[in-house]
Amino acid sequence: MDLTVQALKTFGALAVVIAVLVGAAFALKRWGHRFAGSSEKVLIHVLERRYLGPKHSLVLVRIAEDTLLLGLSPQGLSFLASVDMGSTPFSDRSTAQDAQP
Repeated sequence: MDLTVQALKTFGALAVVIAVLVGAAFALKRWGHRFAGSSEKVLIHVLERRYLGPKHSLVLVRIAEDTLLLGLSPQGLSFLASVDMGSTPFSDRSTAQDAQP
């Protein structure tokens, strides 16, 4: 009987450790990009992201000197338009403030 209780305690502790590791991996995958530092030498910079659904979004990116509007979906990435930044009004919000569904 004592061996059974000891085995249950061991497997219970192992299950808790595995659950914590899975939770940490999920959190890093979901929110890890918020802790990454930004560099000024990056050639591709995401300016804005708007979610249209759980798996669809519009992304405004700056690649070198060009600004592009891209569509993201489960089927892939689609080029939608080239944007002239001089004629487009943008707010001073960061993309971190944009809520995910």
